[in-house]
Amino acid sequence: MRALDRPGRPVVGDPYHLRRTEALLAWIQARCADLGHTRVADIADVDGDAELDLVVAHRALEREHDPRALLERLAGTVGEGGDVVVVTPNRLTASPGRTRPVAAGHAWEYTPDELRHLLRLRFTDVRLWGLFHGRRLQAIERILGTPLAPTLAVIAPPDRAIWLRAALRRARATDFPIGAGRLTDALDLIAVARA
Repeated sequence: MRALDRPGRPVVGDPYHLRRTEALLAWIQARCADLGHTRVADIADVDGDAELDLVVAHRALEREHDPRALLERLAGTVGEGGDVVVVTPNRLTASPGRTRPVAAGHAWEYTPDELRHLLRLRFTDVRLWGLFHGRRLQAIERILGTPLAPTLAVIAPPDRAIWLRAALRRARATDFPIGAGRLTDALDLIAVARA
């Protein structure tokens, strides 16, 4: 069995995003523990006749100008009964109050309903979860008086307050719980679609 991950931009050097990604990968691994052999590759490098058990598109959908074409490509690489996992920022928290994304390089960010609708155009069985801030990160947001994710997107690490840099260095993967809670409040949306 093999898994495919199309990584987005590197998270090396940023403890907040690194721990956030670790939480996602641990969740995916726990849900797909029976996978033996895994590999990481760009979707463009995968044979069109591949029949993988699991394909993970992490930080890819929001960068695509033709999301349906990406979904067709993902569906074409997963075998019968295999899963496609799509991880993408939640527009309601990544770009609050906006239609167009705040993040450079993002063509579109999705709300939970938009993501579910898009995936159901190609897949019949679609389940959604969210990645959230845990208590420690929620405390930082209360101190800041603003959501953490969009704040970090606009303030470069060297320009962040010393206390904030120190708090973010202490972030752990367990500070990013994943569940089916209020998806409108999730940082990232995690969709599992069955082929």
